[in-house]
Amino acid sequence: MNDEVGFLLAAESEPGPPVLMMTYNPAYYLDLASAAGFAKEKDLVALLAPVDDRSFARLGRITEAVRRRNPELTFRTIRMDEFPKELEKVKVVYNGAWENNWGFVPMTSEELDAMAKKLKDLIYPPIVWFAEAGDKPVAFMLGMPDFNQVLIKMGGRLFPFGWLKFLLGKRKVDRIRLLAFGVLPEYRRKGLDAVCYFEGYKRAIAGGFKTVEFSWILEDNLDLLKPIEVFEGRLYRRYRLVSRTVPSGS
Repeated sequence: MNDEVGFLLAAESEPGPPVLMMTYNPAYYLDLASAAGFAKEKDLVALLAPVDDRSFARLGRITEAVRRRNPELTFRTIRMDEFPKELEKVKVVYNGAWENNWGFVPMTSEELDAMAKKLKDLIYPPIVWFAEAGDKPVAFMLGMPDFNQVLIKMGGRLFPFGWLKFLLGKRKVDRIRLLAFGVLPEYRRKGLDAVCYFEGYKRAIAGGFKTVEFSWILEDNLDLLKPIEVFEGRLYRRYRLVSRTVPSGS
């Protein structure tokens, strides 16, 4: 569950290229799974929202109120010059914020290090945010530019000119994927999500991004799905986890 999971339901999803670190498969894959005795266990959804100032007035008012009510909290972007320390803070929030979610599996230090190694050079600090109470991390938001918009044009080749295409093309990426957002249980329903969204959106607009994909989210996680409506987010892709019961003695 800490990696890419889920079959894309083509019949219930909008067409288009895959987004960074999201699964993508032909429709018949699910038919094969069904024929092998697998059935739906849980759906994961992706929502798409515009990156513009339409929701800024409301978010701005909420942000001001949250900051007034919680003067002990600070909000900041990731410090790339302290990357190892920042990873430890991510682990604290990740394993504390998601532990009661369906299907949660704690992330080990080794897994976190491996993921960080893969993503470090792709991180865009203006859309990676922490909320802290003193030195304690209490919330974390990870957004990433959708570099698939560039990679898809490289034909899977870095050489001889793929690297140049990437360097030139990444400036034209106009979509963000919001990979993760978590708040420790004792700090929920305080509006920390609104502050992080507001600050991230402000910088995304300045960076020229046009849309943001929130993914993936459990289909019944209303605590996340409802606030995204503020950004005019709409469900546009669905992914399915399947399972089957193995008869005893098999």
